[in-house]
Formats: sequence, C-alpha cells, structure tokens
Amino acid sequence: MALVACWVAPAVVAAQVDSAVAQQTSPVVNLQVEQEASKLFNKVMSPFCPGRTIANCPSPQAVELQVSIKEKLSQGESPEQIEAELYATFGDDIRAIPQARGFNLLAWVVPGLFFLVGLFVLSRWLPGWRAARASAGPATVASVEPELDERIRKELSEIYD
Repeated sequence: MALVACWVAPAVVAAQVDSAVAQQTSPVVNLQVEQEASKLFNKVMSPFCPGRTIANCPSPQAVELQVSIKEKLSQGESPEQIEAELYATFGDDIRAIPQARGFNLLAWVVPGLFFLVGLFVLSRWLPGWRAARASAGPATVASVEPELDERIRKELSEIYD
C-alpha cells in the first residue's frame, strides 16, 4: 500500500501544481473582469427594474444581463463597447448619469444654481440674525411677582437647609 502511495503521490502533487499555476493566472483575469463588470453594473440603470442599477436589480433578466456582460468582458470586449451596445439596445434612458447636453444639461446646472441661491440667502440672513441676537442682550429670567418670588425663595431655603 505504501508503494502505491509513493507512486501516486508525485502524480497528485504534479496535478496540484499545474492546477495552482493555472489558478494563479485565472484569478487575475477574473478579478479584472469582475472589477470592470462592477463599474459597468453601477453605471447603467436596469431596463428591467425602474430606478435601480443593473447591480441592484433582483430580476432574473438582470442576472442574465450581468452574466452576458461578464462573458463579453472575458472575451475581450471593452466596457465602452458593451456600454454603447446597451445604450443602442435599451436607449439612453438607462444612463445612470445623464449626459451634459440638451435637456439633460438641466440635471447638471439646476443643483449648482440652488446651491448658489442658498449661499446668497444665508449670506443675507445670517448677519441680520446675529445683529438681532446681539441687540437682544443676554437672556434674562423674567421677574415674577415679588410676593411669589419671596415665597419661592423661602420654600427653597426650607428644602435645602
């Protein structure tokens, strides 16, 4: 039995080494494909789940599309080619980030305008708020009726004495 183990062991070790060498090159390619696919999945909206990217869509069609994209990437197609093909197939509505042209330009300009208007409003409102607060002086407790004030002091002194 030991003789058989000695004869089989080198073959098993050689097979394991060959497998390890093959796996050392494969994960690098797979990792690159996974990274490119992940970027693409987060960049393109799902045509099957409104309001979700391909990465977040749970539908079976989206899973098929993910597998298809990974296959194309592993076959050597560039992410730009795949992205262009997806836009040609499903239309520009699946862009997660709108292009800065035409009507879509509003999606880029309007948030900036709101930010600038907000800064302007704050710059006008804050100095007036600070001035009003400073002119009010330090906060003081309104004086209570003298009789009630004396009664409160007397009862507090009884409690703490």
